[in-house]
Amino acid sequence: MARDTNTSRLEPWIELLCAAGDEHVRDRLLVECVLSLRCARAAALWRPLTTAVGVEWRERLARGPADSLPRRAQFDALRRGELSQTSIPGVRVFTADSVALALGGVTCEDDELDPVAALLHVFALVGCASDTGAPRAPLPAARNTQPSVDSDEDRRLRHDLANVLTSLRATEDMLKNFSVGLSGDETAHFRAVVEHECARAGELLAGAFLPRALPQRAPTEGGSCAVLAVLTRVLDAEHALNTHAGITVETLIDPSTRDARVPLSEADLSRCLQNLLVNAREALAGRAGSRVWITLEHLYFGATHSALRLIVEDDGVGFPAWPLERLFEAGSTTKEAGSDGQGLSIVRGLIEQSGGRIRAYRRASGGAAFEMTWPPSS
Repeated sequence: MARDTNTSRLEPWIELLCAAGDEHVRDRLLVECVLSLRCARAAALWRPLTTAVGVEWRERLARGPADSLPRRAQFDALRRGELSQTSIPGVRVFTADSVALALGGVTCEDDELDPVAALLHVFALVGCASDTGAPRAPLPAARNTQPSVDSDEDRRLRHDLANVLTSLRATEDMLKNFSVGLSGDETAHFRAVVEHECARAGELLAGAFLPRALPQRAPTEGGSCAVLAVLTRVLDAEHALNTHAGITVETLIDPSTRDARVPLSEADLSRCLQNLLVNAREALAGRAGSRVWITLEHLYFGATHSALRLIVEDDGVGFPAWPLERLFEAGSTTKEAGSDGQGLSIVRGLIEQSGGRIRAYRRASGGAAFEMTWPPSS
């Protein structure tokens, strides 16, 4: 059954994506999201370019095996409807206003590609909103593809996507405006950070658009990840924002934890760490010279068994005079108006689903701390 496709239900997503960055960043988000849907091996985004001889469609960005994507003549014929969408095995082309998307190595049935069509139309609306300040046209009807921003899951996804896009914009701004102060290696490093954050944002968007009934819904579910590697990537993504705020982040890493893993996907552990770092930064707003400490260590029980402990703490104003358990309730917030109070609820849910636990406590010397522990793995 088709869902309501009133444009007003899309406005929170459109507003969020309009602020994601320039058109090139948004194009990368679209392609990464499509690939996260796991319905095709390759994706290419095309846009029209006005030349001396008229308007010509050109490929702007491609990911995946190039030989599985349609050639220019095939793309043009599919876009204009001169060839049916099933005439070239494994290839599909979708068009919406001034953007088109070509898929190669398609592995889904046509009705399972509805999220791709809906997503492309949302990005077309984003372009319209960026130009005019408001969406120009509603999303065409599509089966089971409309993101329901009224659901708890979509509120959480929007919250985490906003965090990722904020760090992405800050890193892009640093590369554009302060690249003179970066070495070649540092510039390459932070460009890689931008690419990784685009991929993370794409996975979050995929979680919002993929119909719940499809088995591919969880490209990041299950498995485990190396804690230190994920922590390093999240700190890289947050670097520009923390530097701008005058916050120093110190890591205290027990050498025995360098290969430690937890039963969370990289995406989910990233969500947890980023939410905690965002909370710390917001708590330290206006307090230049403040510090955040991150500790990763083992707690030993006998000779061979140990729990893993990860602590994020800051020297800010600390918690309000509440029972600290309230901090983890969805919708509960100590921040100014505009906060949705989702962050700590997300963190607790993910940590507990992985068999761990999280608690908050007040630092003796002032400030706030969050401690996550996972039991011994054997």
